[in-house]
Amino acid sequence: MKRLSREDILNSKDLEQKEVEITEWKGSVLVQALSGKKRSDIMNSCMNDKGKMDLNKLYPALMVAGCLEPEFKKADAEALNEKNSGAIEKVCKVISRLSGIDQDDVENTKKN
Repeated sequence: MKRLSREDILNSKDLEQKEVEITEWKGSVLVQALSGKKRSDIMNSCMNDKGKMDLNKLYPALMVAGCLEPEFKKADAEALNEKNSGAIEKVCKVISRLSGIDQDDVENTKKN
């Protein structure tokens, strides 16, 4: 296997995309991995005062940042929180997996 150069890494198209079937919505959405900056910004902005992940903020933030089609805006966060939780969970799990977000940490946050 080739050792990568700085240019190889900086020029790579590494934000994987995936079509996610959502039976609850009778269709699919196109999602993409988050960049390192977007991932960090979301994780930092979704912490509550006790240092725990606030899922009321996290899931809409992942939907806004990770959905390519349809494209959501920050203003959609409240409306997204009112949608079917199973559908939102499916989409966010895929975005999380593509982005290297540790799902165990998110699951532990739900329990606390």
